[in-house]
Amino acid sequence: RENQVKIMDNSTLIYKTVMRDNVPVGAIGLIGPTRMNYGRAISLIDNISDSVSHLIDSGDSDNTMYLNGETDG
Repeated sequence: RENQVKIMDNSTLIYKTVMRDNVPVGAIGLIGPTRMNYGRAISLIDNISDSVSHLIDSGDSDNTMYLNGETDG
């Protein structure tokens, strides 16, 4: 049995760490059925994680404020 949590018996978690300046700051993931298209799911998570990491690293003050939960006023 892969999952110790009963409700997750037929599910899989795929995730990738989000980085800022080469330091882990979070993760992006998805929960899907055990028999999903893993290639597509992993590609999706890789692309989203890389995009978020790039936004955080870019130093764009608008993106940084949004990602830090700040608002304009």
